[in-house]
Amino acid sequence: MRPADLWANGTLTLPQPLLDDLPPGVAQEALVPLGYRLNADRSGLVPVYAPGLPMLMAVFERIGGRHAVYYVVPILAGVAIWVTYLLGRSLIGERGGSLAAFFLATSPAFMLQLLYPPMSDIAATAWWTLTLLLVWRAGPVSAFAAGLAACAAILT
Repeated sequence: MRPADLWANGTLTLPQPLLDDLPPGVAQEALVPLGYRLNADRSGLVPVYAPGLPMLMAVFERIGGRHAVYYVVPILAGVAIWVTYLLGRSLIGERGGSLAAFFLATSPAFMLQLLYPPMSDIAATAWWTLTLLLVWRAGPVSAFAAGLAACAAILT
């Protein structure tokens, strides 16, 4: 996972040595992949998408090694399903929570995001659903935790 590596190593510039080897008339932007832009001195690439998921993956990489980044999305998918159940249970009862969690877990879009290369959709779903659950509960600790979850969702 390249963006997680960049965050884990503390540098967000990805060197691109081929930028200077292009034939005349070919713009350097031709070598820039989706989600990146040329940096200020046009010598490398920098990511331009939301940093939340790569930052969380970088934490997992630091703790568990390079392959630990692939645990992030399945863990967040489990969190999203569990929190959907808890939110549904608190709003409309046990059966409603179970159905909501079932429908989320079996949703084709959710399964597609879970099985293909990591994208931020499942992470954002988990953070926003956790925010809604915590907002629904009373107390200053829940309000503070809801704010943290909303910050994570916005960052993602």
